[in-house]
This record gives sequence, C-alpha cells and structure tokens, in this order.
Amino acid sequence: MGSRPAARLRTAIGAAFYQDLVPQLEDYALGEPELLVQLLGSEIIERGEIVTHDPEDLLLVLAKEFAPDESDLGV
Repeated sequence: MGSRPAARLRTAIGAAFYQDLVPQLEDYALGEPELLVQLLGSEIIERGEIVTHDPEDLLLVLAKEFAPDESDLGV
C-alpha cells in the first residue's frame, strides 16, 4: 500500500511529460528533428517518432539520458 502514492506520482509525471511538455517542445523544434532529440533524448525520440514509455521506465530513461557524466563534472 505504501507504493500506491509513488505509483500515482509517476503516472502524473508521465502524463504531464507526454501531454504538456512534449507537445511544447515539438512546436519549439518544428522542422528540426535533431533539436528535438537533443531536448528529449535519443530514447524518447527514435527515428523521428516519440516513444511512449510506461511511467516508471520514463523516469529511469530521463535520468539515464540527462545524468551528468564525469566530463560534465570536470572530473
């Protein structure tokens, strides 16, 4: 029962991402598919199409895609 609020939160984040954020970024990057890949990541945009991940996987995909690596940290 403790994971139910976390599951609802992941679902809400996924819905906001795909219904609110993605369409705005698509409009911003209109005609520039490479820009959309830079903005959303290569696991969200594949072959010019938006890939819908389930809410739990979405958070992991975004974390993996945008996590800083050692070069970003100056290490």
